[in-house]
Amino acid sequence: MKWYIAARRRCQAPVSQLFEILVKEGHEVIFNWTKMGKVGLAHENVAKNRNLADLMGYAITNSDVFMMMSDAEGTDMYLELGMAILNKQREQKPRVYSIGTYGYGSLMQHHPSIEHTASVMEVFMKECPEIAEKYKTEIATIDDTLRNDLKTPSKI
Repeated sequence: MKWYIAARRRCQAPVSQLFEILVKEGHEVIFNWTKMGKVGLAHENVAKNRNLADLMGYAITNSDVFMMMSDAEGTDMYLELGMAILNKQREQKPRVYSIGTYGYGSLMQHHPSIEHTASVMEVFMKECPEIAEKYKTEIATIDDTLRNDLKTPSKI
């Protein structure tokens, strides 16, 4: 399966751990933003950011599973979510999940294409229960880390 995970940069470490588990188990991470350096402000390097946006759009529309770590803050991940919803309507994929408690902040977050879950473990139990079972301790730790990261306002 091809996975795309959208989250705030402050969730980079736990998302990177999820990517490692997925790759180790033979899945594909279609866009690994955790290995990119800091992108900077969108207006600072327009050409680079256009290229990144194009790559991200391609990855979203070619993923089988899209997970967004919902957050009270953030902008890009909600645009990514919109692309996933649109592709789900047109192409019947990806399966779209919003993880966490901030997933109802706008009208589009109630779209029927989105499955809201409280944890990454819930997604893994649906998508790949064998991985959920094998890595239950690691995924539980990742869920705890994400819950803490998403409650802490970023320092902007």
